[in-house]
Amino acid sequence: MSVVNEETPLILSDIKSYNGDNEFCNVQTIKLRIQNICCGKEAVVIKEKLINLNGIKSVNVNIVSRLAYVTHDASVIQSSVILKILNDLQLGASLLESGTLDHQENKFFKTFLFQWFNLIIMTSLFIAVVVTSFKKPLYTKWISIPLLTIGGLPMLHMLFLNLRRKVFANINLLMLIAIIGAVVLYEWLDACIIVYVFIIAELIERICKYKVEKSIAALMVKRPNVAVLAENNKTVPIEQVQIGSLIIVCAGEQIPLDGEVVSGKAAVDESTITGESVPVKKVVSSKVFSGTILQTGFLKIKTVCDYNSSTLFQISQLTELALAKESHTVKLMNKFAQYYIPIILFGSFLCFMIPYIIHKVKPSIISNTGIHLWGVRALTILVAGCPCSLVMATPLAIVSGITTAAKNGLLIKGGEYLELLARTKTIAFDKTATLTEGRFQVINEAFFNSMNGDDVIKVAAALELKSSHPLAAPIVSRYLGCLTDMLLKEGSQFGLPEVSDFEVESGMGLQGKIEGVNVAIGNIELMKKLNILIHQKSQEYLKDWSNQGFTVVFIAIDGTLKGIYGLADKLRVSAPLVVEQLQKMGIEVTMLTGDNEGSAMMVMRNIGLKSCRFSMTPTNKFEWIEQKKERMSQSGFHSCNDWRWN
Repeated sequence: MSVVNEETPLILSDIKSYNGDNEFCNVQTIKLRIQNICCGKEAVVIKEKLINLNGIKSVNVNIVSRLAYVTHDASVIQSSVILKILNDLQLGASLLESGTLDHQENKFFKTFLFQWFNLIIMTSLFIAVVVTSFKKPLYTKWISIPLLTIGGLPMLHMLFLNLRRKVFANINLLMLIAIIGAVVLYEWLDACIIVYVFIIAELIERICKYKVEKSIAALMVKRPNVAVLAENNKTVPIEQVQIGSLIIVCAGEQIPLDGEVVSGKAAVDESTITGESVPVKKVVSSKVFSGTILQTGFLKIKTVCDYNSSTLFQISQLTELALAKESHTVKLMNKFAQYYIPIILFGSFLCFMIPYIIHKVKPSIISNTGIHLWGVRALTILVAGCPCSLVMATPLAIVSGITTAAKNGLLIKGGEYLELLARTKTIAFDKTATLTEGRFQVINEAFFNSMNGDDVIKVAAALELKSSHPLAAPIVSRYLGCLTDMLLKEGSQFGLPEVSDFEVESGMGLQGKIEGVNVAIGNIELMKKLNILIHQKSQEYLKDWSNQGFTVVFIAIDGTLKGIYGLADKLRVSAPLVVEQLQKMGIEVTMLTGDNEGSAMMVMRNIGLKSCRFSMTPTNKFEWIEQKKERMSQSGFHSCNDWRWN
């Protein structure tokens, strides 16, 4: 069955909520997948059901992506309660990600407020210096002294720290020499301008860095924060969970730590790790990974590592490692700065000393006024030659690029690889949810053995209602239509039979019992596993629909094939244009997909691709990239959607 990759990390909104002790409350923003949304009415229902509940701060619903973001106080209302409310409405809600605020943000705001207050004082003094320099020059000196003291002390402190680190040539040295030189020349206004502009530049740089760091932190906070111990049902921070501890995880919750299942049975969404949204069946002795979502069932897990050794932590470390890697340009700029600053100092020194020596030897050539002018020029060289913007521009741009890419589901291995994109020769795209929208629709259907079509789709909808798979929503909607309209007509009675013994067959489909009868829905592999007879007519449908690019789903009731559906995924509107533009740039564009040949060829034709690879596993894709690298000696990046980092 086709899969949809939904790997875009959660970007938490700014939540600033304080309790009486001025500390952050336990406010969380959770990201929910709402499978059974078909129009804006469901969004209205979701907001009406949640927004007035105690502890709910805000509710936002994205109809197109079928995602809901709910900000709530976890100490008042838990995410499991929110899930239950939505699932009581048969909306197919499941938890994707959650996170809490970083307490370092509070520390930043305190520092930022202090710097802002400091800037207000300096601005007032600077305005006074400018005014008095024209109106009352005698007062300029006395107003300049406190401004230079306030602005100069931090520079002096940083210079001292740099000297202790044996960094002798640095920006603070340049600025302090320029300030001292301006004071010696009685250019009080120039000295104040240097200090004031430098302080503003430092503040702007700090704000830019903070925004980048905040974006990076937002990628890391989607980890689970707590675990429930099996021995006493006590909730504890995951940092306190020891290796070998038994923890329990219920439906809709994130698995907090890597471990091994000791009891229970469940379907787990491992898309946060592998990129594949097909739920994976977990039974006793199965391995589970931190950050994955338990969709249905219940598990008791024995932890095999602490958080610092968990899979999710390793992924976050990879991102941090990528950000820490210096690109070739950054290395070049840093090396350039090592020689550039001494050259600026030496050039400024010569700019003043040569005219000064000439003045001492032949005063008639350069007068005292001329010496003063050359002193100002030397100071100008110091200020204009400041390499701060040159050195900082490259790493800030690279970090911003890596962070933006990570927000959109790509893990770029470092600045060096980001720069390599300028020399890219080949780009390989995944199909589902990359070149396509990842939103399936029922296009074709057929029924067999004198079975009424409405009865077949009713049974299929009842079974699929238990699933969070992307293929489930269109089948449920095929029977129910608009869920909101059904709710208004029949209250909470949707007219679907109860399902028992529900089970997910990983990569194949679903099984369960409805009114004591075995029902199975899935792909051809599931039918073969259950020894369901696929007669000639259904084989013709399978071949024909597959050639048209449809995903084919079979429905078997009581051991007999009763129906078959053809589902299609829409192409992204922008995909053909993107491919065309890349090809015009001389870049070879191909597609690597796990889907069947018919589906792959249809997408290839409609988008304008010249080549594609189909029926590929993530390992096949990785091998293809490695082979391409050997031939072209060019590496770009690995997609978070298709490779689990170990």
